[in-house]
Amino acid sequence: MKGSEALHRAITQQEIAVIEWLLQHGEPGSDRFFAQLETLTVVSRCTCGCPTIYFELENNQASRKGEHLISDQLGTVDGQDVGVMLSDLNGRLSSLEVYSCAGADKPIDLPKLENLYTFEEASKRHVRALKRPRQSLLLHRNHDQESGDPSLLSYLTLRSISVFVFPRDQAMT
Repeated sequence: MKGSEALHRAITQQEIAVIEWLLQHGEPGSDRFFAQLETLTVVSRCTCGCPTIYFELENNQASRKGEHLISDQLGTVDGQDVGVMLSDLNGRLSSLEVYSCAGADKPIDLPKLENLYTFEEASKRHVRALKRPRQSLLLHRNHDQESGDPSLLSYLTLRSISVFVFPRDQAMT
């Protein structure tokens, strides 16, 4: 997988806490994934500076094609708005992704629980969700570009369209 570093480690308590929050605020039926938390093994992480991690799947599948979005929420890290997504593949938790909503390329950390919020709660913050997405159109670094150029940005179509208004200093260019 381009743009990832192979690992083999247990999931951290902070990662578990974020995943539990995402499952509590995810798609209907997300609670069925709680039982998997105790056995999750992190097998790789993104190398762009974001805290995105990938979990071990049956047969150690390298391809993540066909991932299903379980939870798509928001958070803040060091005053920056981030998206936080949890996905599964064939009924197994497959990835926890964190990305900059502004497309910033500086490293970011995993958001703390008190800094996570839903799209519905976004209107109470400085980011306003103008349309509640059932699915999202996200701007994120494309780690699978053949060129390997990490500065390339691409749109990942996940399920529908999200429209955001960002503070002027965080606007996407």
